[in-house]
Amino acid sequence: LAQVLWFKLACAARLLQTMASTVDEPELNGVADSCEASKAEINADAAKEVRLQIGLGNATPASTATKAKSEHIEQFVKYTGMTPRTCYILVLASMILRIMGGCWMGMVAIEYTRYYVINDLAEVDYLRVLTGSPQYAVQALTFPFLGVISDRVSRKKLIVASSISTCASSWLLTRFPSVEVYILTKAMALVSDLGSPIRDAMLRDIFSDEEWEQAQGGVTGLRAKMAVIAQIGFGVAMVVGMGIMKLESLGINLPNEYTLHKAKCGVHYCVHPGHFSWEGDWAVDGSLRLLMILASVVLSIDALLVVFAFPETVRPEMRTSTWALVKQNWRVVAPWNNLRVFATPELRELMSIRCIGYILGAGGGSIFMAFYGRFEFDTFTMMVHTILAGGSTCLVTMLVPAIVVRYGDLKGIWVPSVVLTLAYGFSCALMPSGYGVLVFATWPLLAGPSFALNSFAPDLMAKLIPGDVQGTFQTAKSFTFRLSNAIFMWPWNQLYMHTMHLSYPLDATCVWVSIAVGFLILFLTLRLLRRDPKENIEQGRALEAFMASPYAQSHWYRQHCKESEDMEAKDIGSNFTAAKQAQQLDLVHTAAVLTRERGQGNDDNLTVEASPAEDQEPKNNADALPASENQQEDL
Repeated sequence: LAQVLWFKLACAARLLQTMASTVDEPELNGVADSCEASKAEINADAAKEVRLQIGLGNATPASTATKAKSEHIEQFVKYTGMTPRTCYILVLASMILRIMGGCWMGMVAIEYTRYYVINDLAEVDYLRVLTGSPQYAVQALTFPFLGVISDRVSRKKLIVASSISTCASSWLLTRFPSVEVYILTKAMALVSDLGSPIRDAMLRDIFSDEEWEQAQGGVTGLRAKMAVIAQIGFGVAMVVGMGIMKLESLGINLPNEYTLHKAKCGVHYCVHPGHFSWEGDWAVDGSLRLLMILASVVLSIDALLVVFAFPETVRPEMRTSTWALVKQNWRVVAPWNNLRVFATPELRELMSIRCIGYILGAGGGSIFMAFYGRFEFDTFTMMVHTILAGGSTCLVTMLVPAIVVRYGDLKGIWVPSVVLTLAYGFSCALMPSGYGVLVFATWPLLAGPSFALNSFAPDLMAKLIPGDVQGTFQTAKSFTFRLSNAIFMWPWNQLYMHTMHLSYPLDATCVWVSIAVGFLILFLTLRLLRRDPKENIEQGRALEAFMASPYAQSHWYRQHCKESEDMEAKDIGSNFTAAKQAQQLDLVHTAAVLTRERGQGNDDNLTVEASPAEDQEPKNNADALPASENQQEDL
């Protein structure tokens, strides 16, 4: 404002001085030139000022990104009390603990269930579906609302509830293994399963926009680094688990209790209902139970870490109470409303492909049972398979950032993951029952790489959705996944139960059906390549389509999300620039009119009509006005 005021006073003084004296044409042109130069200087200053206000400046992209990162760190420390790096370390520590605990539970899951709960494989799968389908249906209805709570109320509280529920479920299965407790833990999974999508949303809070979208592959690269660390924790857990499984060979009386008593087990039960060990009372019968105890202890440490060390990463200005959130938005809290976050045609196509994959995921247990039933590997053998697959998974994971930078997510992750999964499916469907040794080759060559790439596929959508609705996005994704499981677990289970006794290769009918669905996914993915978002992501325009969508323009989004505030700030900055420049152009226009009136009214020598002198000196006042009009058109 001071600059504009000074400019007005200076031009007015020069014009009054000119009008009060007899002036020749060059001097008059000098006045106009002086005003024009001052106008250009003010325009540059104004542009610089507005750029600084909206964070653009004349800085290079690298310095702009550094400034944005510094501002992000400063704000994060202000409302969490710790740096993003410290929070990231806590997230990694919690991830490693959960990986190790989950690894030990997973490696003994089948034989532990068959020994302590139900022995018959068909009944095990039936119980899994009978309890899992209602669980997924309830989760599909509740997760989207909980996702909104994680964006607007608290992320930490939901993660704490999830960690405590997971820990409690583990101890219950360890201490009281039975059908009743198994069903109870499925009910508790309504809370414990919430942790994964909310942790992903918290991860978005830790990193700046540039780190999340562009730097070293963006979120895909970040998650690849986390996956490498997770693989290290997984490898340590596997080594410890395999060591415990082989303690018997060292003279320690901790055998695999299922292998030891398998020949004496009944068709339906090994440990009879009401008993918690082979002798009746609770005891550590062998390595399976010992690993469950270790898993429970590690998950308990994770729960303590989350409760006492994790920060709240939702910004204070975004927080509200659960009651206030429901009161203000009760009309839009229906679980399917979260699907509106897939606001662009590209996001909807990507999510449609993922939904077909979720239908396959619903049959994952039945598909595995169809393959496992041919060989019935023991726990130690499956550990070796897992280590081999985990090694190749780790190697591929380390290459993911470079793959994404070079080829993008769609060409580098989505297409290869589908192709490798199809090849792995064919290897499982065609492997005869007497050739289980081939698994030692197919798992590291096909299973590991396909698992690695598939785990990073959803990150492409995360790059195309703003950070303030990441919780909404993650739980909307969970809504479709869990609804698909609730609906399609039954068809897959019935397909398995009606084909498991067929002869080779139809005993793997579940695998063959999954291969057919996989070809459909491959076709839809290849069709999407013509609209690959790689270029937009690299140029920092990943969110443009989303911000232009009706969802981003809606009242709800503008009221609750920071990106809409940033967008409005940029609009204010643009309006400020336009208004300031318009003032300057009006001033120059006035100067030109006064000069022309002075020339026409008082001195014939100062007429604005063309003359030989003007032909030699074209910078006259008649040219000044059209120049201003051209500048207005440019603006």
